[in-house]
Amino acid sequence: MSGEYFCPYICRVNKQKHLSQMNTNKKISATLESKFGKGCVRVSGIDEVHVLGPMPNSIATGWYLLCCTYTPEYYQHMEEARAIAKATGTI
Repeated sequence: MSGEYFCPYICRVNKQKHLSQMNTNKKISATLESKFGKGCVRVSGIDEVHVLGPMPNSIATGWYLLCCTYTPEYYQHMEEARAIAKATGTI
């Protein structure tokens, strides 16, 4: 094996981190879907939030970058989405 070794502990830790990030991304998507519509939000692996809809300053519709996670814009969108969900009774 030329100096390489396999450590099952590292693989388990990396898999757990990946699964916890997937759960976090699902929660982010579920919260923002109350504001932008079901199926219109996706979180990329590099913590970017994309939305499907009319693009800013354009007449075209498509996927555009809304914000990156854990930035001030992100928290503002999450607050608005929670308020909408609370008002519509989906929370």
